[in-house]
Amino acid sequence: MKKNLITVLSISTLVLLFAACTKDNSSIGDTEKKLPAISVSNYGLVNQVSPFNASDVILVNFAASVTGTTTGEFDIAWLDASNKTVDSTHFGSWNADSTKTTGHKIVAKSLPTTYPNTTVYEGNLYLKLSKLPTGNKSYGLKLYGRTSDGKVSTPTVVAKFITVN
Repeated sequence: MKKNLITVLSISTLVLLFAACTKDNSSIGDTEKKLPAISVSNYGLVNQVSPFNASDVILVNFAASVTGTTTGEFDIAWLDASNKTVDSTHFGSWNADSTKTTGHKIVAKSLPTTYPNTTVYEGNLYLKLSKLPTGNKSYGLKLYGRTSDGKVSTPTVVAKFITVN
């Protein structure tokens, strides 16, 4: 009797749990309408520690999302301690190699989502530091992306991101 009661309670709990965890697909459209057209966020260095030398190329990882449109251009700007731009690079797309001219490269790949009109990206920026003034100076990095129809993400800035000897 006790064994049957435990079995019935266990099955009831599982059925209730699965019924409570079903996804309401009708709310996806409403949620998607509230998302920004473009967002760039969550960037940083992986397994790299500042200070760097001017000859170094650093790898900056970032995450982004685009809703209801497609990616366009991408920009970075290095900021000094007073938030003045000391160097910037413009990429014509989110997959561009300008290492011959600027020493920089961007690679972004899309990741699957459950939202039909939203694409999430994980990206890598390969940035050569040779254009930044040296002398144990710290720099912030500002990233912002554009959509194919000209919308611009809110710039994401990290102060004192790196130091260059």
